[in-house]
Amino acid sequence: MLLTVNSSYSYEFIKDGVAFFDKLTGHTHFLSAPLCSIFEILSKSPCTKQKLFEQYCTNNNLDETNESNPFNEFVTEAINSGIILK
Repeated sequence: MLLTVNSSYSYEFIKDGVAFFDKLTGHTHFLSAPLCSIFEILSKSPCTKQKLFEQYCTNNNLDETNESNPFNEFVTEAINSGIILK
């Protein structure tokens, strides 16, 4: 299953992270590093959750076995809220 950013969101990479705007509701959200790299990866092409996780860890020099990594919780919330689509 491939993940991608919902097209109803526009986003802009800024100095401290990423800002995204929900075109339907008008809400703006900000996401700081290292989680903002998820959108940087998905902006290039859709990918599986596992591949996204591997690239996220590589880009941020994180250990893939680290249990305190916020990746899974964030991606789950982003999917549930419709920011990231399956």
